[in-house]
Amino acid sequence: MVLPVLVAAGLTLPFLGSSPLWADEVDSVSAALRPLPALVRLLHHQDAPLGAYYLALHGWTRIAGTSASALRLPSALAVLVAVALTAWLGHRIIGPAGGLVAGLLLATNPFVLSFGTNARPYALALAAAVGAMLLVTWAPEAPGRLRRLTYAGVVVIGMYAHLFFGLVVLAQLLGLLLCRRPLRPWLLPVALAALTSSPLLLLAARQTAEVGYLHRPGLLSLPGWLQAMAGGQGWLVAPAVLVLLAALPAGLAAWRRHGLLAAWLVVPGPILLLVSLVHPLYLNRYVLESAPALSLLLALCLIRRLGRPGPALAVALIALSAATSASTQGAAYRYEDLRAATDAVLDRSAPGDASVLLPATVRTAVDYYLRRVDPGAVRPTDLLAAPGQGEDVVGNFGGHELPPGPAVRTLLAHRTIWLIQYADPSATRGPTAHAVLAALGRCFRSRPFQRFGEIEVVQATATARCGTPSQPR
Repeated sequence: MVLPVLVAAGLTLPFLGSSPLWADEVDSVSAALRPLPALVRLLHHQDAPLGAYYLALHGWTRIAGTSASALRLPSALAVLVAVALTAWLGHRIIGPAGGLVAGLLLATNPFVLSFGTNARPYALALAAAVGAMLLVTWAPEAPGRLRRLTYAGVVVIGMYAHLFFGLVVLAQLLGLLLCRRPLRPWLLPVALAALTSSPLLLLAARQTAEVGYLHRPGLLSLPGWLQAMAGGQGWLVAPAVLVLLAALPAGLAAWRRHGLLAAWLVVPGPILLLVSLVHPLYLNRYVLESAPALSLLLALCLIRRLGRPGPALAVALIALSAATSASTQGAAYRYEDLRAATDAVLDRSAPGDASVLLPATVRTAVDYYLRRVDPGAVRPTDLLAAPGQGEDVVGNFGGHELPPGPAVRTLLAHRTIWLIQYADPSATRGPTAHAVLAALGRCFRSRPFQRFGEIEVVQATATARCGTPSQPR
């Protein structure tokens, strides 16, 4: 158990501050830094399923600060707990060697480790999933009252960390049926957890806009899910699939004994994919809690089913996974480098310059990174922000924007505009954004300045086509 935890620590803790916060992490810190009334106002409008995490982070930042390392440390610790519990579970199910291999496979899984350096709640749900499975596999026929209450508490924690944790509970119940073990001892804890989590479910049902950008899954979504569980890279999923296929001749009876593990792996992801055919809800990270199941099944095959070649294959797979994790954890940024984009604009801005931030949530990121800047430094005027309608007041991320007319008039009063936007043309943009972009095209000469992952910076200079810009007030 100790070695997997040390390996996981070596692949997460040194990297906590190496990359800038990406957009979702900026939302986390924005929510956590609000006064409690403003946080409640936010959750009333959006992100209610993440309310418990935001509240916990609110308290944590008062102790640890708001650096990237401090914000991500709870997730890193949760991954270490998940690795330790996976090794323990593997020891119970497979034996000492199996526990070591399962723990090391999870400790080096690049997909899992990426969320150990991420200020989001997915790693907390991951740890809760392994804890719940450990409780279920420990004397499932006759669990004591304390164990059942503990299980209910762990499920509640998992649900409040991530709403789709309920799929893990469903997998456990189906796994018990597959193993022909009694369900009755676990129905009351599940019902208690469901009752306790019902306010969260009711709030989430009212807030679906946050996942409105998701698309229906395609033919490659199922292989993509399996690739994510194996670490996120094609060269990791191929050997994992080969190991599982090599162990299939063990027979149905042998696999039925491990139905809990099989259900844990194959139920959450495919079910969410099926639901997403009707109402898109699927992202690979939403089923991160299934990754330990693949690590345990691979350890079972390598130690119990493949005989003498198993240990050597285990070492090779762990080494490949660890090398991949070390390279990906040191990446300059995750999806977009909002820090570098902000710095680039600040370094080249002159007095009188203005900025256009699209969509409004980019404002949240820019505001976070502006906290590091000397208050006396030149900052471009944020053109679209409606006065007195910041995110704390209105209860969203980015606040409210000016209507199209006033926004365009304000735009035309400046000579130089710095546009910071997502390069993806399908990014959600409202009427104000469309009006401002049209005015930029008519009245300004735009020059792409630099690309920072999915974020691009454009410098626009006024032309004579729409008249001479007046001096901004």
